[in-house]
Amino acid sequence: MSTLPTTQNTQRPVARGYGALITYGSAEGDDLYVMLAPTPDQPTRRTTGQSGAQMLQVESNPEDFRPESGRIFSRSRFTGGEGLDYAHRAGGNSELDATRFWNSRNISVSGVDPGEQDHVTLLPETAAIADTGATTPIMVRPANTTTVFWVDDTAVKNSTNLATASPTINTETPVGGTTVSGLCALGRTLYGALGAHGIHIRTWAGSWQHWSDLAATAVWSAKGRVLASTGASLYDAAALAASTLLKTLDSNESWTDVIDAGGVILAAATDGKVYAFADEATALVLRGETEMPLGEVPYCLAYSHGLVLVGVGDVTTSGKIGRVYVSQLTGNRLRNSQMLRQWGSDNAARDYSPRTFLVTRDAVYWGIIEDGSETHLWKYHLTTAGLTRDLIVSASNLVRGIVQVNDHLIVGLDTSGLYREADTFASSGYLITPLADFYSAADKAWVGVRLDNLTLTAAGAQVTLAYSTNAAAILDSAHTSWTTAITVTPTNGRVTTEQPLSDVTGRYIALKVALTRSTAQTASPEVTTMAARQFEQAEDVVLELPINVDDMVERSHRMALRVPGRGKAVLDKLYTLEGKPVHVHLLRSGVRVRGRLEEVASPSPYRARRGSSETLVAMVRVRGAKVTV
Repeated sequence: MSTLPTTQNTQRPVARGYGALITYGSAEGDDLYVMLAPTPDQPTRRTTGQSGAQMLQVESNPEDFRPESGRIFSRSRFTGGEGLDYAHRAGGNSELDATRFWNSRNISVSGVDPGEQDHVTLLPETAAIADTGATTPIMVRPANTTTVFWVDDTAVKNSTNLATASPTINTETPVGGTTVSGLCALGRTLYGALGAHGIHIRTWAGSWQHWSDLAATAVWSAKGRVLASTGASLYDAAALAASTLLKTLDSNESWTDVIDAGGVILAAATDGKVYAFADEATALVLRGETEMPLGEVPYCLAYSHGLVLVGVGDVTTSGKIGRVYVSQLTGNRLRNSQMLRQWGSDNAARDYSPRTFLVTRDAVYWGIIEDGSETHLWKYHLTTAGLTRDLIVSASNLVRGIVQVNDHLIVGLDTSGLYREADTFASSGYLITPLADFYSAADKAWVGVRLDNLTLTAAGAQVTLAYSTNAAAILDSAHTSWTTAITVTPTNGRVTTEQPLSDVTGRYIALKVALTRSTAQTASPEVTTMAARQFEQAEDVVLELPINVDDMVERSHRMALRVPGRGKAVLDKLYTLEGKPVHVHLLRSGVRVRGRLEEVASPSPYRARRGSSETLVAMVRVRGAKVTV
């Protein structure tokens, strides 16, 4: 039997006519030099996986189909909210993912009026309201009025034009020298909790007078009633001494919030429970309770169309973790609770817990301390269940009050005072998309990005679109890997064409659109769509090798040599490698492929040129990944 040529017994293999080395093991000599016999009909062939074929693509809206090569990742709606880190989640994608993003700042993602295309714009900036250094600014806006009342220590202040740049502020003192610890409205009548002085009421005419003897520290209105707490005890408050005790907690506990939740009244307490009281025969009766997860204290409640939002705090060594849950109100209990978001962690040094909600027709708002210099409002979209970051206040304190007047939000922060939603836009803002990889860990060639924006005419306004293939970039809007690809200003008009990218590869891509307001501060750019196109880089390499399995060996510039048994020995060895992992090195070109020897075809004779002898050639196919040395 002929000895097979290996790295152990063969020197200068190229000079001897060998074209490839097939390695099939880790021990020395677990390899085989083979001679290639390429012909016009059976050449040595190296092919890669096919590029993406044409397919229907969606760019600007669900109906915007067109056949294009590659794949397009696009976003044209954003009301699904933030928090989506991977655009393509195998086995976990939902319809909501198509409208979600990762993070934003000073960006409005609300839908627009029917008949208009959705777009993103800058949010308004916030401005401090003068003369409002309220210690604990509990805020109330009676129904069907534009008058806002808020607590400032021993005073109750009010304004009919608080949303304007120079509001008129009035100050009233229910009882001189007594702190007002709670405030609510029933119709146009205000109720103030004044501790030992009981509950005082304010008529719409503006006069304060004693109403109840209950030594209340907090008051709320629900279902035409006033509920009040004296710390551990909750009462159905009434005039003079007629209040009715509803529930008494342990002496070291207290009541934190009470709301009207449709069929029941819900009350939250520091014992970690939410209690449900039903109105039965004109009396409130405790009918259910829901316990929050261990260690969590519910501080505020909100209700809208069967959904209940609960804002909780979880004490750490020097602060509180904040969380917001959304639950379904079923009967007298909260069920199917899901956490919307958490702020802070186990080493939180600040109080990140929400303390009040504002429920509007289409959203629920609350405030969270962001860091040492900012407090952010958050918005839960009732129509889409999306959660987005909203207004930013340049102060860092707990939010005790939120009201809306003439479509302007007004926010009250402990000690810092009141802030209003201004008529001017924030100076700049950004929105970062999730990472897109089309369910594949393979590197892609990202060949273009696209930005569609409405006509931009206001001087100074600008839109930029940046991209990054670094997965860490979505965590930092100033990450060094962000590369600006498109800039739109009033001078270059509307961009609707793809901007080519050169030599941009990576598993992921993330997009960041940044908006800058006009010089006059009263106009914001409007962006409708952002997109990126990719072609997946071929990872599969297929080698088709015409291997000489004949006893007669043709040698360049030398006489042919017959080696009895050589061809059969090589062919038999190739058959034993069929279906097994191998490493192939083409000696002249340097190409290396690590994969599996898929097939050894039956040998067929071939005569290379007139006068030469016939040569048996076996086509061998190897499929694998290219190896970079």
